[in-house]
Amino acid sequence: MLVHGNPAYARADTTILEPGATVVFVSDSNVDPRVGRNSAFRAHLRDRLVRGAAIIAEPGMTVQLTVVDKSTHADGTTVYTIAFSRFRTLAGDLPVTPVTSEVTDIHVGSEFTARTDSPVVDDGTRLRVRIPLPFSLSNEPPQGEFTPIPVRTYNPLVRPQGTDRRHPRPSPSPATTASPPAATPATAPPAAASPAAATAPTAAPSPAPS
Repeated sequence: MLVHGNPAYARADTTILEPGATVVFVSDSNVDPRVGRNSAFRAHLRDRLVRGAAIIAEPGMTVQLTVVDKSTHADGTTVYTIAFSRFRTLAGDLPVTPVTSEVTDIHVGSEFTARTDSPVVDDGTRLRVRIPLPFSLSNEPPQGEFTPIPVRTYNPLVRPQGTDRRHPRPSPSPATTASPPAATPATAPPAAASPAAATAPTAAPSPAPS
């Protein structure tokens, strides 16, 4: 029986450069103390980066130098916090971190030491930078007897009973109880004047005897 395999998976990657390799960059710019934060400048690799017969980067390959922050001391000295990115190599962009992230002077010819953060591997056809995954993969074998919980796929065309939007069922209204009218307090009619008192004549005074 013949077994055919993919040669791309038959050969494991060979690590050419381990993380932590030292490189030296040279600034191509002068940085003024009035520079703003996150300002980017150009620098280049000073020496060839090589491991064995594999050339990873040639001198002069570019890298971006960024001033991510700055502060001024009491004596007037400006301190720059720097970072490197976009380090072009023959294997691709290689992440690096400066050994000293705070410097006090950046001018043409300033040298900065950095270390590589990712390995460079040979996959049999070319060199490439291997970026580590942000999570670790499990080496446990798959469980063939594991039965996943069945999950029903939602179908927007099928609606549960009682939810037909074309003929919605009216919702019952709560019964309301009529309140009895409020009682009006009775008012007594005004007392009528007595007719006798109204029609009684007034007697004239009797004359005095002579």
